[in-house]
Amino acid sequence: MAIAGIPSVVIEAAGQRQLGQLIIAQRAPTRRGDLIRALAFFGIGSLVLGALLYGAGMTWSVRGLGVLALPCLVLGVVLLIYAVRVSLQRAQQYYLYAGGLVHHKGRRPRTIAWSEIARLTRRRVNVEAMSRIGMRPDDVGVKADSVIGYELALRGGGKLFLKVGNAAEDQAGFCAQLEHVGSKANVPISG
Repeated sequence: MAIAGIPSVVIEAAGQRQLGQLIIAQRAPTRRGDLIRALAFFGIGSLVLGALLYGAGMTWSVRGLGVLALPCLVLGVVLLIYAVRVSLQRAQQYYLYAGGLVHHKGRRPRTIAWSEIARLTRRRVNVEAMSRIGMRPDDVGVKADSVIGYELALRGGGKLFLKVGNAAEDQAGFCAQLEHVGSKANVPISG
């Protein structure tokens, strides 16, 4: 049984761990479209450059151009394969339940109960690091000091980083609910 847009594997995983009622869902921000276009552009460009170098080497009998063509052709094929792999990846999705969190990326969702989380740390835009490289938060479309994600430190020693969307309403709603439910579960929140 799937609830309006929530995969059945997520509902089953939450039910198995008895996480309770779904509070809010969040899809992680992604720039996959830009990455795919860039990889395809450079992949095709590298293939064209390799073909031109190979053709010029054959026409002018310059063996060195043929040697330069091989890495260009290999790089083009690798970039195109990587572009296809990125396009087939699923975006990360987070489902906040009263008893925990379900992180879904790919086939199998990962369920984390609140009792397994040692602490929740807000991660914000690092304005100092951006200014060192000559950028401002406005350049990349974020507000200074805004929350970009949460780091969940797990009691078993692992960590999980939750990316939060840039859309102000989505971000504010998910952040508020995450912190509210986390504080009710006595999870320390910092940052």
